[in-house]
Amino acid sequence: PGSTITSATATAMVMAPPGKSQVVTLPFDATMLEPMVVTGMEVSAGQDLALLQSPDYASANAQLESLRINASHDQYLAERTLELRNIGLRSEQEADEADHQAETALIELRAMEQRLQNIKPAEGAATFFLSSPVDGLITHVSAHSGEQVASAEPVISLFVGNSYWASAQVPETKAVNIGIGDSVDFAQSATGGVVVAVDPEIDPVSRSMEVLIELPGDVHWRVGQLVTAEFSTPVYGDALVVPTRSVVRIAGDLLVFVASENGFRAIPVEVLSESRTQAVISGDLSIGDEVAVSGLAALKNIVEGG
Repeated sequence: PGSTITSATATAMVMAPPGKSQVVTLPFDATMLEPMVVTGMEVSAGQDLALLQSPDYASANAQLESLRINASHDQYLAERTLELRNIGLRSEQEADEADHQAETALIELRAMEQRLQNIKPAEGAATFFLSSPVDGLITHVSAHSGEQVASAEPVISLFVGNSYWASAQVPETKAVNIGIGDSVDFAQSATGGVVVAVDPEIDPVSRSMEVLIELPGDVHWRVGQLVTAEFSTPVYGDALVVPTRSVVRIAGDLLVFVASENGFRAIPVEVLSESRTQAVISGDLSIGDEVAVSGLAALKNIVEGG
């Protein structure tokens, strides 16, 4: 329920919301031996995505172990220096320097572990697996078997989560009436979306404005999918909005069937305006009433049969 009616229709493209698209990269140059996933697959955190080979893998592992040994050794020295300071054999400055050295070594170790967190050992010389950092849906595999992959270059792209946005270019004459929070209808959904952003600048070539929409969650959308968005703007007065398909004509009268404790009751209405999906009506209805949108033929036959 509400008081809105379609004011503009535009083609929109489904997209990943900000922060929901993630790429998996390498910490060093490598050769792709075999991708282990394809686009459209759902993967879990820690799952192997690709088998690669690099001469830098062994040296990176050696550096990691060296940093781990240094961190452990510096931590021991810091603890030992603190003990000696407590019995007067080391100064406060020496204890602080040892503690600083231990903290520095630990930071370097954690940074290296972060670089290699998605790297797992594999059988064979200088070979390793690239694993997924999160649960997600594979959207791109950027390298094929035998291709070179540069450090920090995207290898796999993931879509994370299950929320989607859509981007629509709306003519400036229509976009001026669209605001954040306005409802947007889609033929694929029974609920509708919500406008989350409107570009304040008009494109000088197309004379349109970009509108971003949060899509409803009752549909399995696909990134890149083209959909038709119907934007709604407020209608003032006592009018209410119902799905267009809920309005039926019986003996020249327009009615909607409203749910009640004993089933459904037919309520005469007047249609003030309508679009393909929405109708603005007036009648003995209140916000919160539930109107029938299916099984209408059976309800109509009951009314016509007395």
